Amino acid sequence: MTPTRVADLDRSAGARWINLAVKVALVASFVIAIGFEPSTVEGKAMGFRAPLFLAPAVVVPLLARSRRWEPYPHVADALVSAPFLLDTLGNLFGFYDDFPVTDDVLHAVNWVLLVGAFHAFRFRNVTHKREAVLLGYGFGALAIIWWEAMEWAVSEDGWGGADGLSLTYGDTVGDLVLSSTGGLLGSLMAVTIRCVISSALRAELNAMPNAPGVWMSLFKSNSNVRGAPSRSVSVKVSPSTKNRPSRLTTNTPPVSNSKSVPSIHMRCRITASL
Repeated sequence: MTPTRVADLDRSAGARWINLAVKVALVASFVIAIGFEPSTVEGKAMGFRAPLFLAPAVVVPLLARSRRWEPYPHVADALVSAPFLLDTLGNLFGFYDDFPVTDDVLHAVNWVLLVGAFHAFRFRNVTHKREAVLLGYGFGALAIIWWEAMEWAVSEDGWGGADGLSLTYGDTVGDLVLSSTGGLLGSLMAVTIRCVISSALRAELNAMPNAPGVWMSLFKSNSNVRGAPSRSVSVKVSPSTKNRPSRLTTNTPPVSNSKSVPSIHMRCRITASL
């Protein structure tokens, strides 16, 4: 997943609707669990879980707004909220009680999604894959360590009526192994997908008929600064050959307006590492 491809997915209507569906389903699940209190969620501390599970659905939009992320990170946002939705639905429908293997399956699957969200955020800003797998793996490992610590604390003190968790030492160790393994798998999948797409982009670039270079005109409107001028940037992408890597050169005209204008950063590494 290169920044361009992640951004393209974020701009798509499909990603936007999937993200919205995940959020609505998560909120509706807690409304049912807390408002109607079905027997399947007794002793599961749903009231305590609600603010923690719903936090990502609020925090990500707030961060996106404050940092003016464009486009909105629908892919990462949906992947962050999806594990909490699956866990809530598992409790709501009684899967954890009727099918004990549900806990093991969701610990692995949820961490694939969580680490996928980590890389979806990361590859919006960087393209290099060096140590990317280990970074994702480490993020997933830290997440499950703190998750299990929180579960233990809630179970011991009975916060929010969490007397039905029935945690054991074996269960905790198993969850640590399953989730960290799921995190490793999710990291491998995300980085592999990114590499496959990058290879396809490089092949497409090399097949362009206008070699050695293709000129493109980019336009950026600085709408965040009132009265600030827009800047037009000419970008030349030179396809790679056997003895010459891909190159990216820019030609940015000077800005005559004295008002502050946000910088336009052209990352040469983006093209060089395709």
